[in-house]
Amino acid sequence: MMKVARVLKRVPRFTPALAFKVGLVAAILCLILVIPISFLSRNKLDLQEEQVYDHGKQEHQVESPEGNAFDHGSDTDVKDHQQQIALPEPQADQDQVIPAVIDAVPLVRDEEGDALPGHPKQRRNIPAPRKKALPILREDPNGQMKPPQENANKKSVSSRPVPSDENDPVTENMLKVPFFKEGALGNYEVTQEKRHGPGENGVAVRLSGADEAAAIGGNHEYGFNQVASERISLDRSIPDTRPTECKHWDYPTKLPKVAVVIAFHNEMWSTLLRTVHSVINRTPPHLLDEVLMVDDFSDKEPLKKALEEYIERFKGKVRLIRNAEREGLIRTRSNGAKSAKAEVIFFLDAHCEVGVNWLPPLLAPIARDRTVMTVPVIDGIDSDTFEIHAQYQGKLFRGIFEWGLLYKETELPEKEQKRRQRTSEPYKSPTHAGGLFAINRDYFLELGGYDDGLLIWGGEQYELSFKIWQCGGSIEWVPCSHIGHIYRGFMPYGFGKLSGKGPIVSLNLKRVAEVWMDEYKEYYYIREPLVRALDEGDISKQKAIRERLNCKSFKWYMENVSMSSALSRVRRFH
Repeated sequence: MMKVARVLKRVPRFTPALAFKVGLVAAILCLILVIPISFLSRNKLDLQEEQVYDHGKQEHQVESPEGNAFDHGSDTDVKDHQQQIALPEPQADQDQVIPAVIDAVPLVRDEEGDALPGHPKQRRNIPAPRKKALPILREDPNGQMKPPQENANKKSVSSRPVPSDENDPVTENMLKVPFFKEGALGNYEVTQEKRHGPGENGVAVRLSGADEAAAIGGNHEYGFNQVASERISLDRSIPDTRPTECKHWDYPTKLPKVAVVIAFHNEMWSTLLRTVHSVINRTPPHLLDEVLMVDDFSDKEPLKKALEEYIERFKGKVRLIRNAEREGLIRTRSNGAKSAKAEVIFFLDAHCEVGVNWLPPLLAPIARDRTVMTVPVIDGIDSDTFEIHAQYQGKLFRGIFEWGLLYKETELPEKEQKRRQRTSEPYKSPTHAGGLFAINRDYFLELGGYDDGLLIWGGEQYELSFKIWQCGGSIEWVPCSHIGHIYRGFMPYGFGKLSGKGPIVSLNLKRVAEVWMDEYKEYYYIREPLVRALDEGDISKQKAIRERLNCKSFKWYMENVSMSSALSRVRRFH
């Protein structure tokens, strides 16, 4: 007890002087702690605010190794993109800055989602260019300038314009490359009219009894079921066979116009005109220069004056020219290319139906690079029932060949798949089937068009494929463009005087081999030894074209383009 008492005596008593000292120490400690915390907190808020408004480089603008520029966006990317404007360089004169900034403002949509054509609904108040990104303010209907997050609840503000006429000054420079919009329809997407009747939506038309017997005659004359075809409307609806992703692509608003070239000979009336109607019905009018029908000396009565009178209803959108004699498919197409005036030509067979939003995906790669040929995915139309069905069941294929120069298709190699971020993007292909494709008209003619020594049909797909690749161009297949094509089991007509010149396809293939395949032509002759003795005719013009264009060797083509198709088989012949 005595020890405890002595300890307590040493504890100072609580006096006013002691209280003052304790309070002074506490105040000093508070100042030391509170000031730094406040400073750090304010800096953190400033940093967060800067991150909200600093929308710099577009992270989702991707350039593939092949040069395919595609915007791979999402909902977040669309919102971010609304704040991104391509400002002029800082050294530009002030008088030039303001018009340039105004011209760069994207078209917006009203609250109901309808695009406002011609001019933007609102203009953005954008400061002069600075090194550091500044907050971009948006003017509200009351004239108040507010930051973007205050308008974030608007339902359908979009930085992507809808398709417009090519003369529209505002939309001209808006969308340069395809842009993917997660969860939103693309700018060229339209709702197809719901129709009812035989064959609508691509459903099969099945005959029975007397109708089935009557169809035999039409099948023999045309290779198609004439009775079933004539029951189907020329404007029938079709199924959308594209991959689901295709509905969410925006395509450039300024695309080249196209002339659709349809070569035909003694084609069945209903299939020929259903082809024309499908193009008129499912092509944006401002992109379609004309449908050019090229008649290869048909002798069936309905294809004469009656056809000329029928196409008058299209008011100049459909034009008809005729060959003076039978020339065959290849030369007839060449005549169409020479007669067309549009920037792009699309060759279409005379028994097809183009698909939903078929054209913009084909034109976008050509608008980027005039040396690209684009090829649609070809769906099947049954020649007996006219049922439309997807040809590849969702898989991606590309054109190849074997050493007998027989056309084949194989699934897209993994290497090519990895070059793209989305399965709906175009991809490279060594060859194409030959029937349906789009190409810049001037570029096609610079290449010499089709070899005018090729007869009727056959081999032209290789001649053009090798020529394009070896002379600096490329071929892209486009998964978002689908076209239905009727495949018939036999050729219902002859070739007149052209058929007396020997085995047509073999002669054509020998011309291709001699001009383009260099030493690799020996692999073709090993497979087809009798072809070596055939006379391929004069090929000096084609060799001169190859020399003038400074085209690469076939060895380069095999090693850089077609290595996964035929190169693997070369080793068997060594």
